[in-house]
Amino acid sequence: VQVSDSSVKSIPAGRADPFDIAYRTLWLFAYREYEEMPVEVKKKVAGPAKGQANEEILFEFASLAHKLGFRSDQIESLRHGDPDREIARRLLLTARSPNRFRYNDLDGCIRQVAGLIKSAQAISDGEGMDDGRWIDDGKPERSGKPKPHDHLRDKSKMFINTLHTSLNRETTVSSFFIQRSSYFAFFGKDCKIDMTLINDMPGETVDQHSPQMIEEDPEGQDQHEHVMHMMEVQQAKLDQLAQRERELQKASARIQGAIVEQQSNLSQLVVQVAAKQSTLDQLTKEASEKTAFIENLESEE
Repeated sequence: VQVSDSSVKSIPAGRADPFDIAYRTLWLFAYREYEEMPVEVKKKVAGPAKGQANEEILFEFASLAHKLGFRSDQIESLRHGDPDREIARRLLLTARSPNRFRYNDLDGCIRQVAGLIKSAQAISDGEGMDDGRWIDDGKPERSGKPKPHDHLRDKSKMFINTLHTSLNRETTVSSFFIQRSSYFAFFGKDCKIDMTLINDMPGETVDQHSPQMIEEDPEGQDQHEHVMHMMEVQQAKLDQLAQRERELQKASARIQGAIVEQQSNLSQLVVQVAAKQSTLDQLTKEASEKTAFIENLESEE
């Protein structure tokens, strides 16, 4: 489960459908980054050009999809590319039109620019997010795309663990409330995952910007195998508890059935006793009457 731009957590699936969670995760990534992932359109003879897809975002998207278990030729093509080189190449060719300028060593220039890009240091989740710098655009859009500043501010909250956590009551309809409602409209409010379980599990930092990270390093593989083993152990315990619960439910059902049967038998016995008591009372009454009649006859003699 992706919990931030640079962190994922592995948890037992439990009642949840792993494919559903993976699909939600990819959908939310695309929702957060839709501005950087414009839909490809056929080239027009005339008219303004459409926005260029961000190679870095596409690489991150493909890396996340692969980590979640999705496989396709397009995913593999994006994962094995170098987004920094693609960005550097596009930057150089955009800065100086190939129709008017020529680089003596284009590949060398690309390597230099890509090297500068790779030297950038990652910012921790939430660092540099200053709520005071957001512009108030008025009321948020209630349909269609959110306003740019609203979307930029709310991106850090558009993750499964945040969306499915209870919110404090607000006096106004916020942009995040609207985007959260849009997500619920597609997927529903129950993802069958215990959010407290996500918060308790350790996170795994993902460096999605380096193609060299595609091949699993031994330490990372060991950690992954350890997490998977712990998940299997927890899942086995959950399965045992579920089996025990089913057995107890069956035993409870049998006991309940026996109780109902005993209650039915007891009710029948009560009815029978009442009937016999009524018969006994009648016989006693008749005996008393006959005794009185005999005593009366004896007294007359």
